[in-house]
Amino acid sequence: RSIIRHLAEEGYGIIYLTETLAKELEETIAFYDTQVTPAIILIPTHNGSLGIGKRRIHQNVEKAVGQNIL
Repeated sequence: RSIIRHLAEEGYGIIYLTETLAKELEETIAFYDTQVTPAIILIPTHNGSLGIGKRRIHQNVEKAVGQNIL
């Protein structure tokens, strides 16, 4: 949490996190979802995807377009 906050305060525009780590930081990620920057992008680990990142992309596209076009 403190590292993400520090990166945001330093002006980083994009922060990549693994989906596994994101499961532990749901509240922090939810907070930054309400901010313009940084964008928090979830990526799978070497063990594969949990589907969290893909689900977030679908939700954001649906919010922007008004319907699920994916």
